[in-house]
Amino acid sequence: MSQGFKTFAKFFSETFGEICAEACANLREAAEKIAHAGRAGFTLIEVLIAITVLGIALLALLSLEHQDLQSVIRGQEITRASMLAQALMTQAELERFPQLGTTSGNFDQFYPGRYPDFRWTRSVEPSQAFPDLRKVEIHVLYGPRLGRDYGVVEFMHSPVPQVVTPQSLAPQNPALQDSQPGAEAPGAAPAD
Repeated sequence: MSQGFKTFAKFFSETFGEICAEACANLREAAEKIAHAGRAGFTLIEVLIAITVLGIALLALLSLEHQDLQSVIRGQEITRASMLAQALMTQAELERFPQLGTTSGNFDQFYPGRYPDFRWTRSVEPSQAFPDLRKVEIHVLYGPRLGRDYGVVEFMHSPVPQVVTPQSLAPQNPALQDSQPGAEAPGAAPAD
């Protein structure tokens, strides 16, 4: 063999050997990275646990949303009941001095088809202390099975003035009972 060929063969084997050794080292490093990448991932159990925790958190959030919606609905119902009770009280005020007794009904006569789940009662009672006052109490029933109640109370004064004489007070005031006009009140000092 010629000297040039031997030199070329030696150079080729050294260079090729270095390249092969370097390629093998790179392959070894790549294999280790792949092995580490497999260990750095999540197992199926870990993924299932994470999905379960996420599902529970989302369920709690949906529950809060449901409670918010229920609060909004209750607020709307209370507002409607308040408005309807005030409308009935305004009617009683327009009557000036409503008749004694209890009445009830639904709102179809005032608002046809608009408030089917609302009912009302109105009671008018005389005042114990003042004959020209009447207590008007209005209750609006609403909600599931009409289980909620909104009430308004107002005292109404008679537009016709009442004339009160001492004789009409006699049955209510024990000091004036059995007294005659011009007679002395019991316990009073005799006139000189």
